[in-house]
Amino acid sequence: MSTGNNTIVSLGGRDTMVPIPPPKKSLSGTQCHFGERPEDMRIAHSEDFLFEGDVHFVERFGEVTNLYLHVKDVDDAVVVKVGGVQNYAKGDRVSITAPPEKMRLFTEKGRSFLHI
Repeated sequence: MSTGNNTIVSLGGRDTMVPIPPPKKSLSGTQCHFGERPEDMRIAHSEDFLFEGDVHFVERFGEVTNLYLHVKDVDDAVVVKVGGVQNYAKGDRVSITAPPEKMRLFTEKGRSFLHI
């Protein structure tokens, strides 16, 4: 990931420019992490998406369905919460997007760039 006038997020082998403001102080060359709440992510139905992942596990709760995704170069499962009962299955590839105003950057120690 790199920041500046434009922030580039690299997830799952895909580089995407996102409108996350850079931190107040320069952190050029610093490793950082991208964060998004599961309920803020959405299934993308176009070529305009943030990243792709393969469904590893599906939890159906009736009101919502949690998709646990394996995303290339990401150590932990990425959880996406979608409304209602969905018919995704293990192995399905899904594209994910998110509202830019909900995207967050964090230092390696977990501190939000908003508070630096």
